[in-house]
Amino acid sequence: MKRRPVLPLADHELLLRAALIPDERAVVAWRELRPKLEITTLDGNITPLVPRLRANLLGLGVEDELMPVFKGVHRHAWAQNQLLVAAMMPVVAELERRGIATLLLKGAAVLAAAQRDQGFRRLADVDVLVPVALRRAAIDALLEIGLEPHLGVPAWYVDELVSRYSPSYAFIDADGRELDLHWHALHASRQPEADADFWDAALPAVLGGIASRTLCDSDSLLHAVLHGLADNGESGFRWALDVALTIEDARDLDWDRLVEQSRRRRVSWTVGAGLSYVRELLDVPIPQSALRELRRSGPRVLERLELRAKRRAPDQWGALDRTVIYYQQYARAELPLGPRPGLCRELRAARACFGIERLRPTPGPFRPPARAHAALGGHGEGAELELGEALALGDAELVRALVRYGAWLPEAQGVWLAGREAQLELALDRPPSGSLLLALDGENYLADVIGQARLRASVNGRNLAELRVGPGHPRLAGEQIAIPAALTAGRRRLSITLRMPDAVAPARIGRSEDDRVLGFFLRELIVREPLVLEPGTALSFAAGGEGARAILGGWSSQEPAGRWTDAREAGLLLAVRADGDLELTLDAEPFVPGPGARQRVEILAGGTRIAALALGAGERPPRVRVPHASFAPAGELHLRLRLPDASSPYAAGLAEDRRALGLLVRALRLSSPSSAAAIVSRSAALE
Repeated sequence: MKRRPVLPLADHELLLRAALIPDERAVVAWRELRPKLEITTLDGNITPLVPRLRANLLGLGVEDELMPVFKGVHRHAWAQNQLLVAAMMPVVAELERRGIATLLLKGAAVLAAAQRDQGFRRLADVDVLVPVALRRAAIDALLEIGLEPHLGVPAWYVDELVSRYSPSYAFIDADGRELDLHWHALHASRQPEADADFWDAALPAVLGGIASRTLCDSDSLLHAVLHGLADNGESGFRWALDVALTIEDARDLDWDRLVEQSRRRRVSWTVGAGLSYVRELLDVPIPQSALRELRRSGPRVLERLELRAKRRAPDQWGALDRTVIYYQQYARAELPLGPRPGLCRELRAARACFGIERLRPTPGPFRPPARAHAALGGHGEGAELELGEALALGDAELVRALVRYGAWLPEAQGVWLAGREAQLELALDRPPSGSLLLALDGENYLADVIGQARLRASVNGRNLAELRVGPGHPRLAGEQIAIPAALTAGRRRLSITLRMPDAVAPARIGRSEDDRVLGFFLRELIVREPLVLEPGTALSFAAGGEGARAILGGWSSQEPAGRWTDAREAGLLLAVRADGDLELTLDAEPFVPGPGARQRVEILAGGTRIAALALGAGERPPRVRVPHASFAPAGELHLRLRLPDASSPYAAGLAEDRRALGLLVRALRLSSPSSAAAIVSRSAALE
């Protein structure tokens, strides 16, 4: 597993010393590092330091065969920066023309502040801050200019959702050049008023002949430290370069302001740790008095725990790491600037963050706050649909209208539910006349790792069903959930809550680097009325048959010959036009694990047991009378098959199949009774 160090790796430290210390210590560092460098091993992580490294070593009289290579890297960086600046700074000018103030951050600010050679600091993008109140106006302007949000996400996703967890989002032009639009300067400080001080103290700056602004020296230093420590993988040494350059180029660095801004944002410990490291490693002139003042703010447990968590990759996070990161994300957006709030306010913030309604633990839902990625939520006006209409959940606009909270951004084929709970709102085209069926098509491929994944569904406040998938069969097998008529009578709106107690981040279980908490991946949702079965008509469960429209929980996926039950209870819901008793005929055969074994089958209609059978190999269920009293209003018939002996071929040593098999059902028929002698009466079936 890859480790994400909070400070540069040892070789990167040597590289920093060779590039930034202006005396013989740089030469010593270079001589130690040089045997490890080959032309063929130079990569993009070294590129930002190459111009400064070359200039420093030449100034100290060092000659090396890599110097021509470094010169080429410098020229390439200069050319790439020229193209990027020429493409993106006119965009900045257009924002200014529209009355949207701009402020350059990071590499662009370093080049603009000192008017450096544009090859001196290679830019991957141009980072531009705009006032948070003008975020949507800036997004619309970028779209009109011809830039598109990274990954092709909708503009509303950036404005409404990304803004909850991130201070910025990337926009790309037709040639792949990138402008990173910021609405907050710091990830660690995203309160509504967080940037007012930065704007008030901003300095004029020019890059590529276009006028904009940069942070003042002390705010630039604060930004360089916090940005670097917040995102610091293999390229983590770059922040130390920006810190050193910011101090070197400073015109009027106010250390008192740096200390005060750090305190207001409750990041004094983090800033002090970063500056102490740079001072020790590179002998940068950072006053001890400033470091002492930062330390006097006292060790902040949450800061230290958060920084410790960010030293590790997400798949190494424990429960405490995740909890701290979630809470810090919330607090930095919601708690006002200033001294750390008292215990009572912290507890209120924690309750709001984690959805806890009372101080003592309660079995309420856990609603994960937005964090490393945005979860859809807060919209959910209700998607209107016709009964029986399939809703394709790969449609971002549809999901936006449908989901109140608890879904990630839709993908091409569907959408991942986020965290342990999601809520959807549906507006029906008409009030239903009876019960409804909710059909979910989806899967959870993580079930192969975690053992099983459960999906608990409730509608309009009532718990209805629990669906499960597991190793070898991660897909919901077209199962449906019955919504009783009592919950829908006279209503045109359905509030569907899906709870996923086994939701987990793939990074947590070593499946991938994805650190989103994933529940189920849903492709399609259908709300339909029960299938109407005319007496005497056979309902086929084989491939191509309509049996899938009648099944409830407890079934496996459809096979060419029919459908196996896959639990100790399987359900069916039908609408049947009948004036009296009917005769049930099941074309089915049992799974029998060995010679002489029998499969017990209980058949219930409307909650009443109408047959108790024990079937051996090759035996088929006899016909069974279904009393008219078993039918619910509107002719609905709820059938249940209880299979206490259901077991898997794997357990019997017959195959690798781990499903709990009971009956293979090929077809079902409900017809008028033919004669008392031709069927098993209810009393006989129960003997």
